[in-house]
Amino acid sequence: MKITNKFNLPETFVNVLKRDPYTKGKAHLSVTQLINSPKVVAMTKKYDNQIEQDVSEMIWPLFGKAMHSILEDGKAENHIIEQRIHSEIEGWNISGAIDLQIISNRGISIRDYKTTGVWSVMNEKIDWEYQLNCYAWLVEKVKKIPVVDLGITAILRDWKAREAEQKVGYPEAPIKDIPVVLWPMEEREEFIRARIGLHSACDFAMETDGNLPDLLLLFCLALCFINLSFARRRYGIYTSTK
Repeated sequence: MKITNKFNLPETFVNVLKRDPYTKGKAHLSVTQLINSPKVVAMTKKYDNQIEQDVSEMIWPLFGKAMHSILEDGKAENHIIEQRIHSEIEGWNISGAIDLQIISNRGISIRDYKTTGVWSVMNEKIDWEYQLNCYAWLVEKVKKIPVVDLGITAILRDWKAREAEQKVGYPEAPIKDIPVVLWPMEEREEFIRARIGLHSACDFAMETDGNLPDLLLLFCLALCFINLSFARRRYGIYTSTK
């Protein structure tokens, strides 16, 4: 990806973004890519050297990374910070960088930090549920320790005290903890298999210069990996190609 600077922002910001140390390692897909649109991921892989993004569009994600560094200073003895975990399924290596794992006698609690807007915590973000359940799958597969609960810690960049006083349902503080539903292990694994099926179909189409599969074909491929009754319960998960 090429980083541009159309508004002549300070060089420091440009340098930080160009020196981003992020890597998914040997993984075929990171969890973030796994839950993303297969079409977007496939197109990004193929045309990465032609894609441009301006520094001005990357400022808030940059602040999110800075917040992770700050929060690391506050870790406790039973905290594991920003650990990347890999596991294989269906011949695919999947990895996830987990912001915080809290170790207790019951097992492991997973937390993810988000620098986001108030709207995101006042409205359901199903992608957060997908992401954290994939992390839970990785932790239990690799560490053989039960995951006991999941949660998001949202840092609200546009929070306003006046709105908190006047609006019903508005967050009371600029930081909000949000519990996330933990699925049974079987459901997590079926979800991951289904998403791999969608990505595999898109990769095949790109490699053979064919048309990217439409929604119906993607859903049929996903059904090859999942139980039909489960598909009915979580239909929206498997057809999410955006």
